[in-house]
Order: sequence, then C-alpha cells, then structure tokens
Amino acid sequence: MFKKMSLVLLVLVVLLFSMTFSIRANEALNHFDQGKSFYEQGKYQEAIDAFQQAIKLQPDWAEVYSKLGQAYLQQENPDQAIQSFQKAIHLEPGNDIYHVNLILAFILKGERVSAKKEYSILEALNPEIAREIAKKLFTQPPEEPIFRINTEMHTSAINCIDTDSEWSNFVVTGSSDKTIRVWEKETGRLLKIIRPPIGDGVDGEINAVAISPEGDTIACGSIAGVWEETEVITFFDRESGSLLGTLTGFPASITRVRYSPDGKYLAALGAKGSGLRIYRTDDYSLTSKDLDYGEEDALGLDWNKNNQIITASFDQTLRLYNINENGLLTLEKKFLIAGSNRPHSIAFSPDGTQVAVGFFDSPRVDVYSIPDLSFLFFPDCSQIENGNLPLVAWSCDGDNIYLNAGGRFHIQDRVALVRWLQAGQGSAAAIPQLTREEESRKF
Repeated sequence: MFKKMSLVLLVLVVLLFSMTFSIRANEALNHFDQGKSFYEQGKYQEAIDAFQQAIKLQPDWAEVYSKLGQAYLQQENPDQAIQSFQKAIHLEPGNDIYHVNLILAFILKGERVSAKKEYSILEALNPEIAREIAKKLFTQPPEEPIFRINTEMHTSAINCIDTDSEWSNFVVTGSSDKTIRVWEKETGRLLKIIRPPIGDGVDGEINAVAISPEGDTIACGSIAGVWEETEVITFFDRESGSLLGTLTGFPASITRVRYSPDGKYLAALGAKGSGLRIYRTDDYSLTSKDLDYGEEDALGLDWNKNNQIITASFDQTLRLYNINENGLLTLEKKFLIAGSNRPHSIAFSPDGTQVAVGFFDSPRVDVYSIPDLSFLFFPDCSQIENGNLPLVAWSCDGDNIYLNAGGRFHIQDRVALVRWLQAGQGSAAAIPQLTREEESRKF
C-alpha cells in the first residue's frame, strides 16, 4: 500500500513539475514576443525589460540574450550589449550571428583588438560573413607586420601559372599562400619571391598571374584587401619585384589575366559575371569590354597569335572574340556547351585552329574548331573513372603536338596528369606525380 502511495505521489510531483515548467516556458515566450514587438516599434527600454523578464523565467535561452544585446546596442550601451552577446555565445558557441553582434559591440565601444580576436573566430565559422564584417574592421591596410615563413616552394595551392614568350626564360606562379614566384625555366631554380599587399583571411590570395611576352612585367589578380573599394590588378617588375602600379574598378575578383602575344594589350576576366576587359599596356587605359556574362564566374581565358580571344564561363558558354589593332573587341561566336555546367579552362592549339576545354564537374575534355566552335572530338578518357579534368594545355616536341590535362583524379592510387598523342586524337598516357617520399629520394 505504501509503495503504491509513493508511486502516486511521484507521478503527481512529475506532473506538477512539468506543468510548472510549461507555464514558465509559455510566460517566457510571451515576454520574448512582447520584447520583439517593442524593439520593432523602437521602444528599446521596454524591449530590454521584456527580454529580462523572459531570461528570469528561461535563463538558458541564447536567442533572448542576443535580442537583449541588440536592444542595448540601439541604446548605445556597448558594455551591456557585450555581456549579453557573450552569454548568448556561451550557450550557443557555433551561432555565427551572435559572433557578428559581439564584433559590432566591440567596434561601438572602440575595442578593435577584441573585435579582431572575435573576427578570427567568426572567420572559422563563416568566412563569407566574416569578409563582410571585415570591411568595418579593416578600413586601412594592416600596420602591424604579418609574418610569413620564407620557403623555397609555395606553402599552399598553386592557382595559376604563366610563361614569357615561347618558354624562353621565366615561369611565374601564383598561390593561395599570397605570393608570386618567378622560376628559371631551364633549371626550375627559384629566382624571386614577390609579396603583394595582403591582409587577414583570404585577402591577398593570388587567383591569376601573367607575365608580359618580353618577361619584364607581371600582372596579378588577387583577392583585394577589404580596405579597397574595388577589386584590383597589381603590376610588378619581374627583376626587382617592386610594385609598378594598380588597376581598380573591378566589381568582383579577377580570375584570369593574359597578355596579347605582342604585349600591347592585357585581357582580364572576372568572377560573378563581371565579364571581360581589355587594357592597353603602355598606359593601362581600358579599350574595350564585354560585361554580358550573367552572374556566373568565368575561369577560362586564352589569346592566340591571330588576335583572337576565347573564354569559358560557368554559364556553360564559350565566347570567341576578334580584337583589332586598337584593342576593340568583336564577339564572333557564342556557343552553349551541352552536358556540363562547369567548363573551367580553355586553351588554343599551337596553330590557333582548335580549342580544348577542361571541365570542373567531370573527367572530360572537349575539342572545338576555330572559328565556328563546332565540336570536333573527345580525347580518350576511358581509363579515367573518377575525379575531374579542369585544366588543359597544349605542348609541342619537334613536330609532335600533345594535348595535356590535369585535375583531381587517381590512377593506381596517385594523382596524375594525362597526355594524348597526335594533338589529342591519339592514345592517352598517364603521367603519375611522385609522392613526397619519392620526391625526397630524388635529391
């Protein structure tokens, strides 16, 4: 009998606790809704009072602390706002909006050091939002030194590569490690490390490089510092590494740059539909542009000796241009590629009569004719059953012409390049990359 009564009492206690918790939760929600209503009406003190009542009833409710902090910000009370946002982050550390609010509170109080520390946390949580916030934090280039390890090789991905005329002397590479490196073509010896302006996060990562045909000037498209009002192209002297000048006015990052074969013009291709622009290299004045690229990134750009430019864009389109002696573009052909939405790179054949296209979304290469952009053939990719082939290039060895491609695919458990004989119509040969252990044994 006693056991039954004890069980009944326990059930009643649990029910009573559940009812009390439910009532408190409902009351807290009412206060929270009331606070949001006051906030929207601009009655910030009333909103603060309502949010505080909600917290008394539900002390572990992160969103209420965040709303309370926002109300304090509206009253220009950063101290109370900081405490509220810190409490919200303590309860939900992975919420990027709470970190954004805390950064803004630190900025309002003038504590930029604390704001920058919080920014580094936000950058790991949400890089895109962090970059927008950085525009409020970093209105000028950093004054304090940014230390880098001075290594022989790039320390991050190499995003771009170019050579001077006819592979005569120099190879130039650009990397996510925020450096440009100049190499001697014959020996592979590192000649120069060029360090463009950089900032925190992705600011300064190199997307595009080109070296002039005579080999004396390097053009660089990088992710501009957030203190810049536009994206930029910077120019460097190849021998000294000194900064020669900067081109501004780009609405999105530059993805590719390419000098004309005679060195008189520079082509610049942009992300997010910002299109193609042509500049005269004697004064870097704009001569022509095509901005009709929708909203997609364009990553493929090449320029042949017949004064033709070809581009490839994620809008699935190839665009062939003629350019006259005054640097004016004429769009000759526009071709929509079937079967893919990610054409990545594009390259003219040595004689300029064909173009090869590599794809980001499949292990595939297409070859088209110039100037009509009619489809010619697929090189044999039957041995490649995984990954992709986004990068393409042509090469010559005497009378032999090869089509080459690379990407993220594996043959016998290692990443490889692939080369096709007979200008892409012959058999395919994989060129395995050495593992780090094998590379170290060479020396």
